[in-house]
Amino acid sequence: MGVSDGLHPEGKRGGSKRALGLALGACGLVLVLVLMLGVHFLNVTPVVTIPQPTLPSPNAFDDFQAATEKIPAGQTKAAADALWANLKIPSYKPREKKPSEAERAELVRQYVPALEQLRKGLDHPYLEPPARSFTHTYPHFAQFRDLARVLRLEGQVRARQGDWSGAMESSLDNLHLGAKIPHGGVMIGQLVGIAIQSIGRKDTWEIAGHLSGPEARAAIQRLARIREERFPYWRTLEEEKWMVQAGLLEIMRRPDWYRQYLLAMGPGTTADWGLMLRLMATSKSTLVNEYSNYMDRSISRAKVPYAARPAPIALPTNSLVSVIVPVFEQAHFASVKSEVLNDLLLLSLALRAYQAEQGQPPRALSALVPRYLKALPEDPFAPDGKFRYRVERGRPLLYSIGPDATDDGGRPVRGKRTSADPAVRHMVEADSTGDIVAGVNIQ
Repeated sequence: MGVSDGLHPEGKRGGSKRALGLALGACGLVLVLVLMLGVHFLNVTPVVTIPQPTLPSPNAFDDFQAATEKIPAGQTKAAADALWANLKIPSYKPREKKPSEAERAELVRQYVPALEQLRKGLDHPYLEPPARSFTHTYPHFAQFRDLARVLRLEGQVRARQGDWSGAMESSLDNLHLGAKIPHGGVMIGQLVGIAIQSIGRKDTWEIAGHLSGPEARAAIQRLARIREERFPYWRTLEEEKWMVQAGLLEIMRRPDWYRQYLLAMGPGTTADWGLMLRLMATSKSTLVNEYSNYMDRSISRAKVPYAARPAPIALPTNSLVSVIVPVFEQAHFASVKSEVLNDLLLLSLALRAYQAEQGQPPRALSALVPRYLKALPEDPFAPDGKFRYRVERGRPLLYSIGPDATDDGGRPVRGKRTSADPAVRHMVEADSTGDIVAGVNIQ
């Protein structure tokens, strides 16, 4: 009996198998293509525009570098520290007695060529060579701190010789150095600049009380110019963003970028296969974009006045991104606190000039304008922007309301640490309560 369609059942089954095989083959091919496209998508290195600034010529950075090369042979940070801290002097024979004034002055004389070179740089614009790699190093910052310590020592020697104007000059040179160093640099530059300004500011409160009216006026003008060179904190965040973006792109161009990225996350991560698999399933664009978005939001927040800034920005939920994002709150506070202390110093110098020339302190800070100050600085911790001031028993009391944004009537912050050093006992931190009082809370 024939088959109406002319095909044997076995032929039908064979045809079905071939069709199924072709379909499965096509599906497999599509799947392979999808996987290849997925792998390609995950491994496409994103395109990010990262500025490459033109360095000024002359650049104060080069002057400061040249100054470090003139540090006397054998004179290290330890020697300078020992002298101004009144400890043993490693470069001398071991002994217990404190260094004499002659020995302190002699060390300063040995540093004269280095300090002269540094001071040349203070007259030039400063721009840190841009950091555009995770391998970028900053050995010069430690040497800049050495010079800052010697500047402080120079100021102390001058003060002991009765040269109060010269002592203030040394301190203001330090403040100027610290104000320049953050320009064009990442977070470490901002923090080193803050540290150097702290070194320079420590002795100024006592020095200011010995200045004549004209000397105080000269110091006011110099400090006002230094304040104008402030490198905004948000610009440091911008430089930090560009450095990390460049570092990520540098890593992502390497065939073993997964391993390099994990190494950047921290020691021991390369042995975590779970992290490795998650990283391999995450596109390079996702990592760069999530980091960049977080930094852009942080930069926008840093532009808002400190007292009015929004709540801290939450870290990215993607742990592969969050681990490369520093927490900036402490650095932001340190930057603002340094500005507040400089502004309190500026006001203190103006009060000193006023009292030296008028015979008594002013009744209000507004009396300092315009004769002594072009305008009153603003307290970033205060919602109304005003520093507090009054005269108590014939003496001026000047203060910022501090990080708790509460006016405690001039009750100074009491630090968390006990120490014979008043500066340590009254150390101001982000969670401190009390006011930042001029001449009491000095760091």
